Amino acid sequence: MVLVAIGILLSTSIFQPIRFASEFEKLQSKLGVANISILDSKCSFPQNLEQHVFKSTSFILDTALNYETVSGPDDPQRRYKEILDKRIKNKEISFRRVELIFSRKRLEKVIQNLLKYEGIEYFIRIYDAPPKPIPVIHMMSFDNRHFYLGGFFPAESPTEEIVLYVQNDEIAKLLSEYWNELWRRAKPLNENKQINWDELKNIASKIGIDEVEFEQIINKIKK
Repeated sequence: MVLVAIGILLSTSIFQPIRFASEFEKLQSKLGVANISILDSKCSFPQNLEQHVFKSTSFILDTALNYETVSGPDDPQRRYKEILDKRIKNKEISFRRVELIFSRKRLEKVIQNLLKYEGIEYFIRIYDAPPKPIPVIHMMSFDNRHFYLGGFFPAESPTEEIVLYVQNDEIAKLLSEYWNELWRRAKPLNENKQINWDELKNIASKIGIDEVEFEQIINKIKK
């Protein structure tokens, strides 16, 4: 019920922004949850991420199911990613992500990260990509205590995105169970810290990349 309520709230924020504030108040009232906050994706959300990546003591869980990442100095999450990178490489935290790979660009990014963090606590699992990217609820968890939920749409979406920050024991249990099921059903790409090149080649084939192009991608990234 909680996930359904949050899903409805996110849909309201995207398609009926005028009603968003009142719907949010209703959700807080029904759930009796004090610590649910609305964050904008370009300012307060990245700032919160920075705080929690610093404070995380064990692990970070993430999903990359349907969104376009921004790179370079204009990326609002640039500082968070820099801190995350350092903490993973220093073996201070582990990182797990569930991915959808539906384009060459996305495949290249996944391979780049697999090679970058090869042999350390950085794991990716994947679902078979749909024919076309679809809206989903994107989720991040810091030690299963702090959660972020957002309707991450493709970059061409004209809507300003919002993110919900949740810290509540009952909701945390539901969200962690959701994540565990999501993770269990996904295909591993680097289980036991070994890159599964056969599965990556299979993914490449499904999105129209032949073996020669696949090897070219790998060689380009390794340079």
